[in-house]
Amino acid sequence: MLSIKNEKIEPKYATRSKDSKKILRPNMFSETLFSNQTIDTMSPLGNEMVLMPKYNLTHNVTRRPYPQASEQFDYKSKMYACYDTSSNANVSISIYLSGTNEWWIGGWLHNSYWENMEIMLSGSQDGWTTVNGQLFTGEGTYYR
Repeated sequence: MLSIKNEKIEPKYATRSKDSKKILRPNMFSETLFSNQTIDTMSPLGNEMVLMPKYNLTHNVTRRPYPQASEQFDYKSKMYACYDTSSNANVSISIYLSGTNEWWIGGWLHNSYWENMEIMLSGSQDGWTTVNGQLFTGEGTYYR
């Protein structure tokens, strides 16, 4: 389980417009792990690190127009949020996990799996919320 605890998270701003208007940038936290073994990107469920729990896992046969995945799965999960903020504050929490193999043969090649969950919340929170998740497997180059 991932837990982020902080007394206060301050919004960060960046100037990105011609009129020097301040634009809110999201706070991001990331972690990278390296492995000395090949990651099973074609069949990560039961073989690799994936986001949990997964409820109502269904195979989605609708293909996406951008990079072709061998398989796409939709599921429900749970996310816990506990924070205090003003009643009109909107908070977006997203989690992204990917596993990638990379190698060089006349240029960089790779294959991967990835998944994400995202939820939009308003006001203070203290509890579990059901979220939608997606898992994409088998993207990239495979030699058989």
